[in-house]
Amino acid sequence: MISSVEPGSPASRVGLRKGDKLLAVGRVDLSAGATHRTSDEIAGEIQTAKGKRLHVLVQRPGVSNAESMSVSLEDGHSPLGCTLALSTPLPA
Repeated sequence: MISSVEPGSPASRVGLRKGDKLLAVGRVDLSAGATHRTSDEIAGEIQTAKGKRLHVLVQRPGVSNAESMSVSLEDGHSPLGCTLALSTPLPA
């Protein structure tokens, strides 16, 4: 889930908002039922796309259909320009 978006960032320019749930970042599947992903995997996918376009799949609160977006990653911001709140499973 996105916990904040930097004003003027690539994420902000495509309309990502606080509360949006990322279902995919590039080739990294974050949807329910997907293998648990680490922040390093997500960061690696974002870094790989730096200077290019990164496709993200977003689920908005209160909206039934997911939305696909293409984010242009430019220099000058943190790569995507948003902070993610990742849930991690509790140890058994």
